[in-house]
Amino acid sequence: MEQINNLEQRKRSLEEKIERAKFCKKEVARKVQELINQYDLGNLSYKEYESLIEEAFGKRKPQEWLDYYDSYIKECTNSIKLIEKDITKSRVKSLAIKIVPIV
Repeated sequence: MEQINNLEQRKRSLEEKIERAKFCKKEVARKVQELINQYDLGNLSYKEYESLIEEAFGKRKPQEWLDYYDSYIKECTNSIKLIEKDITKSRVKSLAIKIVPIV
């Protein structure tokens, strides 16, 4: 039973990581859109726009961050699927151990 609890805890942790990554993706898109709007309104030169993009995202371009988060979410989702299989196996095993002495 402890193994099942550990697996469920790992699954919850991965789900939280997925939610955090989704939030970060939205923040990347929001920040880029905000800077594009400022540029379109003429409040920023292209050089200022590029400078603010680099300041906000470092050496990676916004699309690279989006790709990174997509990959991370996919990796976490795949890990959750494996954990769910392990949970099912552990439950079946636990149930079998409880039933076998009866027979």
